[in-house]
Amino acid sequence: MQARARALPNITYRYRGVMHDVGSTVTAPPRPSRAALTRTFGAAQAHLRTLSTVRSADVERFGSTALQLGLVLTVIHVFQVEQSFGLTRILPLVFAGFLVNAVLPLAWRRTFLVLLSLGAAWLLFGVEYGTGLIGLGLGLLAVCHLPIRFGARVALLLLAGAVLAGVRAEWIPIPFGRMPRLPTLVLPILGSMFMFRLVVYMYDLRHEKKPATMAERIGYFFMLPNFCFPLFPVVDYSTYRRTYYDRPALDIYEKGVQWIFRGVAHLLLYRIVYLYLVPAPADVQSLGGVVQAMLTTYLLYLRISGQFHLIVGILCLFGHNLPETHRLYFLASSFNDYWRRINIYWKDFMMKLFYYPSLMRARALGVIPAMVIATVVVFAGTWLLHSYQWFWMRGSFPLRATDALFWGILGGLVVINSVREARRGRARTLTRPEVTVRSALSLSARTVGMFVAITVLWSLWSSSTVEEWVTLVAAAGNSGPAAFALLAVALAALIAIGAALQLAGERLRRPAPEGPRPPRWSPVLASAAAAALILVGLPQTRAWLAPPAAGLVASLQDDGLSARDEEMMDRGYYEGLLDADRYTNALATVQALAERPDDWGGAGRVSQVTVPRNDLLDYENRPLYSDVVKLAELNINEFGMRDRAYTLQKPPGVVRIAFLGSSYEAGAGVRDDETYENVVEDRLNRELGEAGVGYEILNFSAAGYTVLHGFLIAEQRAWNFEPDAVLFALHTNEAGGRLLSHLRVIVQRQVANPYPELRELIASTGATADMSEREIERRLQPILPDVARWSLSELAERCRSRGIPCIATFVPTTAQAGGAPADRVAEVMQMAEAAGFTTWTLDGAYGSYSQDQVQLGEWDAHPNVLGHRLLAAGLFDLLVKNPQAWQPQRTDDAAMTAAAQ
Repeated sequence: MQARARALPNITYRYRGVMHDVGSTVTAPPRPSRAALTRTFGAAQAHLRTLSTVRSADVERFGSTALQLGLVLTVIHVFQVEQSFGLTRILPLVFAGFLVNAVLPLAWRRTFLVLLSLGAAWLLFGVEYGTGLIGLGLGLLAVCHLPIRFGARVALLLLAGAVLAGVRAEWIPIPFGRMPRLPTLVLPILGSMFMFRLVVYMYDLRHEKKPATMAERIGYFFMLPNFCFPLFPVVDYSTYRRTYYDRPALDIYEKGVQWIFRGVAHLLLYRIVYLYLVPAPADVQSLGGVVQAMLTTYLLYLRISGQFHLIVGILCLFGHNLPETHRLYFLASSFNDYWRRINIYWKDFMMKLFYYPSLMRARALGVIPAMVIATVVVFAGTWLLHSYQWFWMRGSFPLRATDALFWGILGGLVVINSVREARRGRARTLTRPEVTVRSALSLSARTVGMFVAITVLWSLWSSSTVEEWVTLVAAAGNSGPAAFALLAVALAALIAIGAALQLAGERLRRPAPEGPRPPRWSPVLASAAAAALILVGLPQTRAWLAPPAAGLVASLQDDGLSARDEEMMDRGYYEGLLDADRYTNALATVQALAERPDDWGGAGRVSQVTVPRNDLLDYENRPLYSDVVKLAELNINEFGMRDRAYTLQKPPGVVRIAFLGSSYEAGAGVRDDETYENVVEDRLNRELGEAGVGYEILNFSAAGYTVLHGFLIAEQRAWNFEPDAVLFALHTNEAGGRLLSHLRVIVQRQVANPYPELRELIASTGATADMSEREIERRLQPILPDVARWSLSELAERCRSRGIPCIATFVPTTAQAGGAPADRVAEVMQMAEAAGFTTWTLDGAYGSYSQDQVQLGEWDAHPNVLGHRLLAAGLFDLLVKNPQAWQPQRTDDAAMTAAAQ
């Protein structure tokens, strides 16, 4: 019995005020007695009496903290911060939970937080998936405490992890077909809860001296904000326990509010960088573009630091006084300093589990060799563990050369710096050294140099291939010496500014005053900033701002994609048409993808709608295709139109319109009679048609088509149907990513080009088929506006030669439901007008409906049935009000005029 007792885990938990040891006897906890209930009520009454003695100053301070928290959480709600991860949905839980937790007896708070966290799981994931997540988590925790040897428990955990990994990779089917979204919805969050924390937990469990309560153990894995953030800091178990209310509660609460606000500030800055500053790869054509691309790529890390501040801030609201996760990492002055400042939790995790054990094992080789070996182990492990983390979040295990190079170079530089410090010793003083001009310049130069080095390394890590990164860097060669000299001057100016700030700070530094601590201004400033953000974020007050400022604020309130990435999504569809296996919507959120119906049949199914061609058109709709795509029946007629059947020869008395466009006009996701083109045609015939007079709108659109496709399909198809007018649907990205991809394919396939002017435009770029994809696009990028103008001009000229009108209509995307950017609409319309088109606009056609109401789903932004109806209503009105613009052969204009009135 004694031997068995030693093998059992040391598990003790408190139930009804009584300690129980699961390891020694597996018995059910005693039923609560009347005496226990009496003690519980007595404790509650005592706590209430304690609350009545709280100083009024503390009550005011708590009220002020609660008010600040309310303001900061309102900012999160107004700006929809991390809305796609569900953060805005748990804000009421956070605020109400904070108030309740603060007045509960200390002994009840951990249990309360566990219950609150489980409630958040059900709120975000629903009852079925939330219960599945909680059940799997509790199951893993139970394995940790099975009454068997420690090694056997570790083996069982590895086995359970392997099974879950098989399910995540979708190698193992889900039993009974229940919860089909388990791999993509539940397991990424479960992975973020257990993939690293379980290792720390088992490590500390083996050395645990003071038994933890059940609420402590469950609460360590089921942390409230974890259900919103798949990327979660690796909280150390010992630190998690040790720092619980280790300072006065009000101090911890105030710190939590400050950190939440700091995290929100990081995330809003991230949105500015993401939406306005990150250039498209093809836009990088000079040294300035290279610097902008590298700098903004590094600045995107603001999202991670913002999330981590926000997460730890929320935990502080419930008494977990955790240390900071990042410490001014942009100001690191050496590689070791950088490693110590960025993602401090990860550094501590690797030091605890890899560095010190490796150092101890290798110490017989000497201090420096052991240190080198331990550092190499840490960085090699970091590389592999990042891929391991990627697996649980995305379902694949990437081993890219850029990852290995980044961690290998960074690790090598840290080793060199560590050896240097070990041999020379780090300068440590008990007092702050005096700042001189020399020391200020030295620190500033090292800080700027480190920032530049990390920015370059980060751009390498962010590139999908080394070749892509080399192509990016090579673009700097297009600039002359003056640009490099200007960059050197800018860096020198930064060093001088940094030194000046240090010297100014030294002069302004004053000794801390004696006596009571002066009031802190940071909470006041944070509250004022939060109130100002709420004010400018409200629609009622935003209208008072100048249009550019109002547009900036509105864009920051959208948790969606930038215009560049929207184009990339369109390009994803386009590339999916060419090679379905390559299609990947890496920009969609995990939850959005998880909510997509399993039988959606998106890009892969869309690619089956088309057939390739070996000419400039590249592909076209597959004649007589019929299938369900995006849950709606889609039919292609015998002439390759996503439309009803028509005859090649125009019937007598019929007015025909050739309709050109892209995926919005093709209308996958709605039935044939629900596309806005067919809705308009039906209304024309129903409301304006007469005996012997009819209307036909022939839809030559296809997913991924560009203005160049529009011209080409008119040349090869539309003229054969004797149209009376051409109606071209244009969007704000006509000279963007889709056109770039189309031109790249033309270059790569070296297809015959019968148009001399277009041939010369492409040839002027020097792009050839043997170049990399990225290099071809970089060269083609500057001619996109010229190719768009050429396509529209050629199409307008063909219309004039046939004596038929041509109309360009701007069609807003669903993301532009609240209004398209005026400058981008004007740019497209001016291009069409210059080519000779009559221009109309459907901007505002969605009325007061939001994007969510008019799109197919979060995973697909194309218009749904309502969106098509609204677009149809707008287009029908334009046709009725402008009959002279599109039907030159109309004999009875009176009916049209009457209808317009």
